[in-house]
Amino acid sequence: MHLVELLKEYQDVFAWQYDEMPGIDPKLVAHSLNVEPGTRPVVQSMRTFHPEVEAQITQEVKKLLSAGFIKPIQHPRWLSNIVPVKKKNGQIRCCVDFRNLNKACPKDEFPLPNMDLLIDSAAGHAMFSFMDGFSGYNQIFMSPKDAEKTAFRTPIGNFYYTVMPFGLKNAGATYQRTMTAMFHDMMHREIEDYVDDIVVKSKTRGDHFGILKKVFERCRLYKLKMNPLKCAFGVSAGKFLGFLVHQRGIDVDPARASAIATMKPPTTHKELKSFLSKLSYIRRFIPGLAAVTSTFAPLLKKGAPFHWSTECQEAFKKVQDIMTKLPTVCAPISGKPLRLYLASNSQAIGALIAQENDNGVEQPIYYVSRTLKDAESRYSGAERSCLALIYASQRLRHYFLAHKVQLMTKSHPIRSLLQRSVLSGRLAQWLLQLSQYEITAETPTAIKSQAIADLLAQFPGEDNSFITDEVPGEINEVFLAGLADSVWTLRFDGSSTATSAGAGIVLYKDDGEAVTKSFKFDFPCSNNAAEYEAYLAGLAIAYEMGIKHLRVIGDSNLVVCQARGEFSLKEPSFAPYRALAQKFEARFSTFEIEHAQRNENRYADALATLGSQIAFEGEEMDITICKKAKPITESLRKEFEELFQDQEDWRAPIKAKLMSPAVTADLREIKDYTLISGDLYRRLPGGVLARCISIEEAKEKLPDVHEKTCGDGGAISLYRRLQRLGYFWPNMSAEAAEIQSQCPTCQFHYSNEEVCATFVSTDWRTPFLEYLLEGILPSNPKDVYRLKRLALRYFVEGGTLFRKGFHGEPLRCLSPSESQMVMKETHAGESTEYFTKWVEAIPLKKATGAAVANFIREHIITRFGIPYKLITDNGTPFINKDVQEVLEHYRVKHRRSTPYYPQGNGQAEATNRMLLRILSKMVFDYGNDWKAHLADVLWAYRSSPKTATGFTPFSLVYGTNTISPTELVVPSPRVMQGSELEVDANMCTEARMADLEGLDEARDLAKAKSQRNYQKMANVYSKALRVRIFAEGQMVLKAAEFIRRNLPSPSKFSPNWDGPYIIREAHGSGYYRLSKSDGTTLADPINGKWLKNYYS
Repeated sequence: MHLVELLKEYQDVFAWQYDEMPGIDPKLVAHSLNVEPGTRPVVQSMRTFHPEVEAQITQEVKKLLSAGFIKPIQHPRWLSNIVPVKKKNGQIRCCVDFRNLNKACPKDEFPLPNMDLLIDSAAGHAMFSFMDGFSGYNQIFMSPKDAEKTAFRTPIGNFYYTVMPFGLKNAGATYQRTMTAMFHDMMHREIEDYVDDIVVKSKTRGDHFGILKKVFERCRLYKLKMNPLKCAFGVSAGKFLGFLVHQRGIDVDPARASAIATMKPPTTHKELKSFLSKLSYIRRFIPGLAAVTSTFAPLLKKGAPFHWSTECQEAFKKVQDIMTKLPTVCAPISGKPLRLYLASNSQAIGALIAQENDNGVEQPIYYVSRTLKDAESRYSGAERSCLALIYASQRLRHYFLAHKVQLMTKSHPIRSLLQRSVLSGRLAQWLLQLSQYEITAETPTAIKSQAIADLLAQFPGEDNSFITDEVPGEINEVFLAGLADSVWTLRFDGSSTATSAGAGIVLYKDDGEAVTKSFKFDFPCSNNAAEYEAYLAGLAIAYEMGIKHLRVIGDSNLVVCQARGEFSLKEPSFAPYRALAQKFEARFSTFEIEHAQRNENRYADALATLGSQIAFEGEEMDITICKKAKPITESLRKEFEELFQDQEDWRAPIKAKLMSPAVTADLREIKDYTLISGDLYRRLPGGVLARCISIEEAKEKLPDVHEKTCGDGGAISLYRRLQRLGYFWPNMSAEAAEIQSQCPTCQFHYSNEEVCATFVSTDWRTPFLEYLLEGILPSNPKDVYRLKRLALRYFVEGGTLFRKGFHGEPLRCLSPSESQMVMKETHAGESTEYFTKWVEAIPLKKATGAAVANFIREHIITRFGIPYKLITDNGTPFINKDVQEVLEHYRVKHRRSTPYYPQGNGQAEATNRMLLRILSKMVFDYGNDWKAHLADVLWAYRSSPKTATGFTPFSLVYGTNTISPTELVVPSPRVMQGSELEVDANMCTEARMADLEGLDEARDLAKAKSQRNYQKMANVYSKALRVRIFAEGQMVLKAAEFIRRNLPSPSKFSPNWDGPYIIREAHGSGYYRLSKSDGTTLADPINGKWLKNYYS
């Protein structure tokens, strides 16, 4: 189809004036403000304008009024002023000063697309069409409940917008959401969109008009109108987001580059910042921008006078010269690795990612750079290169995650950073950040492109000194600093059997530093081949570490003699090994190899045997081998003797080290100690100095301080009291806990942090109000952390506590009495199927046994069949005789969780939390009518994927997902396919059978993920778990009932623990049955969480 014919056919897609723009259907989108409740409306004072401007404003207002974009209003609560903005053609655009209104609106977090990725995705196509919406924002209607808040003053009266105006907060997010809904299936494949800028792209010219017709059809469907004056169709290049995109790549807009190249030198701070902001927008194209502009840094410091020096003028001219020869960058090709080049000097760091095209030519993709901070400027050259690598990975994260990255560097320390397994300090943090990417180090042979030369030209004098690994205490631990001059010894050995093979290497220096490796070969090889594998692996590791002087020892006569040239190469299969070995051997400054007997090479031989014999899954396995110098009987006897015998003063060795400046090996151990007038002090957290006392003094102080604090608190309180008194000795915390745990008085008043209620106020809102209004925090650090984390969801307005809803809407927090009034004592019966997470729930006027029994019969058994087991808590409705009769009739096993331990019925508790979270919004929106919307809540829950399974409950039950309302507004592929099935019942049957055939596979996947999720949660829980295991007959204390029920203490002097009791039954699942000293067994079991040892 010809372009002109296509445009004529779809001329209704374009609008030339306002009355040709009907607007997008409000059912698809309408802009809401969501003004924070309690915000006082603002009426701005009236502003005056020049008569000529006023006449133009009046003309523009009449135009908006005739188009139906605005309506008159008589008593506005919000009122803003017009701000006339002159256009390029001399006319004005009427904007509105919505600053006060915008402050009252929460931010819409709908994400805008990444501009770099959009531009990359648009480039590299043969033909483009660029489109712009006609008065784009005005095509979206305002929500009727918020429209009048947009009221504004004009010379002829007050009006408000019926459509979304420019200047409103979140207008861009609303427009982007609309475009995503309209073109979601075409984005990043046939079109790219950023708010109201659309580019249609095609790899061939022949396909372009077909795609363009598809876009026009979508615009016609949703009544989206384009501005014909801002559109360009069927072109080979065009401007998109300020850049020129074409088939060869991406260029800077020539007009933008020319404007910078012809600028006059800045004369003020403001002009300099404007100049730098223009450069910042096109920094992708400028190699080493930070290195060039670092000269301007002193002028940008706060309070610095503006003095334009000769150096500044030279840097300014250099930037303008660069503007005349900016490179063309390309978009990365999927599936091909990226090449990363690094550069640095004492002022800045920089990087370039490039990629070879199909013709083998290396093309630049992105330049990044930044100036160094004061501390960073003192890094060595190799450390700066590592910092450049980290910065590039952060700045270009989207590229690093999507591609393999080849780091082109000759720096051996950087290679070692990527390969070293043990690091500390700054290097450990860097390595942790890089571990998420697939980065390999490659050695560049030569500079292959002008892009790399341009980058290196901006960083003259780069050095490649060694990396230092910082540790606390201002100590620098030099990493690889001695490699260049030290002689290293490599011992290697290979092992091969009929079923497996392996290799082992030991690389060490005379001072004891060593690297050991064991390899398992999953390929068949002879014993001599295994020896060569070990030999080459050792040479490669030594070379990558930057070692220059190497001595090699091996027990393979063949490998050693061939390396010396004493044996000729008779086996052709060893030719590749020998050729590679010769290349490695030539890389070392000094190299020698010698033969050793097997008994002299036992360490490497053991590693080779280990690698060949061990079996494991995955790519590698970590094995720790501990070296013991003495039998365990001797080491344990020494420990017990040191525990009970009189020790020498523990302070003496530390004092000796502090007074001997030559000793530096133990700086980590002594960095927290200092000597003052001959006495030893330790720095505690916060910088407080505590006097170090001997063990004999500690034995006197501990009981003395304990007697004064007996019954006041736990072991932590005693330990903190000792710190505040200014004492310190080793094991002070453990000894304080031990003496208090065995005190009869303290046992009953010991405050268990895991047991006590976080807040004891009867009104749950009190802690949040005290914190948000007065800054009052709980005394317990754990409670402080929990309160601060939860308080992020709340805010106070006019003394009233509000919680932020799912979409940022405010929800007033009710007191317990208010919530009971709103809910009118209405309950909800709920059940959850453990595997699929399917939920059944109904509203109940009263939670009686009869109501629960009826719920089980009608909503579980008659709908889904008889369950194997029912798990409930100990609520009265569940142990009612009506429930028991139903369960016994249908032979359903009934299990109850232990009292005051909700984790025992964790699935039900988790479901309750989620349903209550959704219903809490219903209470505010619908009041007591929330029951009518319970079905909608269940639908939302059943059609949402669950973290544990990865599937929706609906799909695991029925084999397919539900049709959502959004799919009806914007037809999804399955909805469009369903419309084709209406006429053929057999096709419907086949489609349904296909769903059910895939159900077993989906359930298997869900089961596997559920097990992994359970194990992951169990591992996390186990780390923080204090295991309490009690045996039958053991005496214990039980947490008081007010503690277990999370209630305030009935009396200031009430003990926190009851007892003692005797363990009568101990179950592996963690619950126990207790009896009193008179033999009476307690009725209810109790979880071990609420018990602790009793010391008689």
